[in-house]
Amino acid sequence: MDQGVTNDGQPSPESVALAVDDIDCKEQTDLVKVWFGVESAIQDQQIAGNRSRLTGIKEQHDKEMTAARKQMATSVQ
Repeated sequence: MDQGVTNDGQPSPESVALAVDDIDCKEQTDLVKVWFGVESAIQDQQIAGNRSRLTGIKEQHDKEMTAARKQMATSVQ
């Protein structure tokens, strides 16, 4: 992790080359696309497994927002 780090806070040529190599590698392997696909699949699975709980949370949130809007409307008048 200290590769290319300098004491003056400026990137060294080595750290710039390392960063460019890292970007090239990620582009060649479609790493970001793969990460996105895997993370999305995990999130979709978690959402599906907690759908009823999440629906309850949304319903409660909607009730609270409705009450807050009513309160705001009466306090403005």
